[in-house]
Amino acid sequence: SDRSTLNGSRLGTLLGDVEKLANETNPDQSARLEALEEEIQERQQLVEDISSGEFDGLLDDDEAVEAAGNILDLAAS
Repeated sequence: SDRSTLNGSRLGTLLGDVEKLANETNPDQSARLEALEEEIQERQQLVEDISSGEFDGLLDDDEAVEAAGNILDLAAS
C-alpha cells in the first residue's frame, strides 16, 4: 500500500513473472508461439512510438497503482 515502494522496476518484474508463468504452464505450444509473436509486434510498435516521440511509455502514479492492483486481484483469484 506504500506508493513509494511501487516503481517501474518492481512492476516490470511482477508483470514479467506473471507472463512467464502463464506461458510456461500453457500446454498448447501453438498458443505459446502466438503469444510470443504478439508480444514481439507490440514491443516493436512501442519502440517505434517512443522513438518517434508519439508516446513516452510511462504511466502516471495513479495508473501504475491501479494496474498493479488489477494484477494482484487477478493473481489472488
